[in-house]
Amino acid sequence: MRCARLTLLPALLLAACTESSEQTETRAQALSPAPVARLVNVREIARGDALEPRLSPDGRFVAFTAAKYEGIRVASVEGGPVSTLTTEAGAGFRFAWSPDSARIAYATRELDGASLLRVVAREGGQPRTVHRAEAGAPLPLPRFDERGELLFVDGARLRAEGRGPATESLPSPRLSGHSRKLNALVLAGDKGIFLAEPDGAHARALLPGREFFEFALSPGGESMLARELTAGGGNLWAVDLESGKRTLLPGFDRGCILPSGRIVAERLEGDGLQLTRGELWLLEARGDESLRLEGAGVAVPYRVDCALGSERIAFGDDATDSVFVADLEVAR
Repeated sequence: MRCARLTLLPALLLAACTESSEQTETRAQALSPAPVARLVNVREIARGDALEPRLSPDGRFVAFTAAKYEGIRVASVEGGPVSTLTTEAGAGFRFAWSPDSARIAYATRELDGASLLRVVAREGGQPRTVHRAEAGAPLPLPRFDERGELLFVDGARLRAEGRGPATESLPSPRLSGHSRKLNALVLAGDKGIFLAEPDGAHARALLPGREFFEFALSPGGESMLARELTAGGGNLWAVDLESGKRTLLPGFDRGCILPSGRIVAERLEGDGLQLTRGELWLLEARGDESLRLEGAGVAVPYRVDCALGSERIAFGDDATDSVFVADLEVAR
């Protein structure tokens, strides 16, 4: 019996040590502070009738529009004087910065219904007309490629400034962008999301059969966030452009992708006429981890835009029609 007791003793000691180690680890995890994501250095750029902020590629400026997308204004991200680049109707609807942050391209309509594509310098001056389409034609929404060439969709064809149609009819031409990593054209619209060669040839379906009305590419162009139009409102999808893998982000409305690959997404409450509450969340690229962003300081932050080269965002406040810029900080 004495031998049996001596044989059992090491096993009991080992079990006790193992249990103690596991309990210690559990207690340590419980005592470890949860990560906190917050906005710091929040500054108000413009108050009242300031909507849809878009950060310049160099991160130094933010452009925004007014109610009903009337006009485009620009200011330093540090605040200060606001410059009016144009007051034309519809100019603020999906305008685009050039890669060197020196120009902004936008679409507008003349009184007779003709649509125009124009470019204006960041410092202001007389806008230059690049393209004109007859009354009833869709707005030629602009995008710049990495070389600074201005691209736009004319009807169902891709065009470039100074030359004719670059493609045959595109499968889904409402929105377009350029993936630097894949050197590919990204197309989205009422037939889904497609990837094509830079000239629009050989389009490949990523999310066919769905209607998309908004998307944002990551700074490197390896992934995107796409907003799908549904009968119940909309779905937000995170899409890896290289693999085609897509992740549904339930409960979120719009968002953008930071240089780190993390996602800043909006969670809104209310209806199409009045938003009652809003939150900004930080998501991992897979969409499986999330942190509510603290420190926005406004009731309904929305229309968030991410910087290309830093963990900085711009957002609007639906309650006051104001534009803010802030930096992101994550503490663990």
